[in-house]
Amino acid sequence: MGLKRILPAVEATAKKFYGIFRLQAFQAWLSAYFHPVETFEKEKKKASLGGALKILLSITVSAAVILAIIIFLLRMLGLVQLDTELGAMPVTAGGIALMFVILLIASLFASIIVFLFGSVCLSLVAFAISKLLGGKGGFFQQTCGLALVEGGMLLLAIPFVSLGEIKLVGPIFSIVALIFAGYAGYSVYLILKQVHQLSKRRIAITIFLSAVITPIIMTFLLIFAALMLSGPIRK
Repeated sequence: MGLKRILPAVEATAKKFYGIFRLQAFQAWLSAYFHPVETFEKEKKKASLGGALKILLSITVSAAVILAIIIFLLRMLGLVQLDTELGAMPVTAGGIALMFVILLIASLFASIIVFLFGSVCLSLVAFAISKLLGGKGGFFQQTCGLALVEGGMLLLAIPFVSLGEIKLVGPIFSIVALIFAGYAGYSVYLILKQVHQLSKRRIAITIFLSAVITPIIMTFLLIFAALMLSGPIRK
């Protein structure tokens, strides 16, 4: 009963906060996080290669911009210290502008690596496992559904991830971010069940194996990419 009261309040607060951006996509992502099946049924007609790429790229850029803005504001308020040369930049118009640009580039790079590649890899693994277990859904339907949920999770978690850098109280905010990420797992479960029409047990197996296999593949790909890039540099 407590959770049923808390979730609508969190949803209303998040939608009101992100309403200042006047972006319909933000509202759709938040709706998918709290109401995955209903939102998926409304959005599944957009499920295609182009639709999936549009959602994934929109979330990637949005996450990077939001993260950069929050870290920048926290730095300006003196609540966090950057352990790089950014922290030593002069507080001038040019220095502040350059700091934000560098933060934005770094956030975009991290968002591409962690979210964009991670989401595609996760969807591929989950789709393959679902099919092996008798899943009936399509890849682009699944990818769009998962991306919508992940977009909502990022909108909710990123502010708290950023606030987690604040000394003393940071761990509290980090725990809140983990709670949002954990609840997203339930929304992912509902999306996969709706898309593939599998039993609860098979969906649970799909999620568990995907959570184990995806990080392994991502780690291997990152190491491989690092080795490939280091070869020309050495020469």
